Amino acid sequence: MNRFLFKLPSLSASQWLGAGILLCLGLFILLEGLLHQGDSARQNLSNFLATPSAEEWLGTDQFGRSMLARMGDAIRLSLMLSLFCVTTRLYWVRGWAFVPPGLVG
Repeated sequence: MNRFLFKLPSLSASQWLGAGILLCLGLFILLEGLLHQGDSARQNLSNFLATPSAEEWLGTDQFGRSMLARMGDAIRLSLMLSLFCVTTRLYWVRGWAFVPPGLVG
């Protein structure tokens, strides 16, 4: 009897590695938002170029912005844009079949 509720797909080692990296990035985005609560746009010029500490885990940039929050926002934006590109490409290739008759031409 199968222990799993579903069958795991047979992927190559590089595909499993890519899936693991995407999973780690997704977890980073979630945990950064839950644990850090930093604002990537808030400037604190008295805290510019601070080294990593308990308050700012990756330090701050030249404007005193949290590098951890900026990295989380950048990864979130990158994944959202890639998802948008993939879905629009799928719509562009297969989407004309989903347009109701009478709307075209």
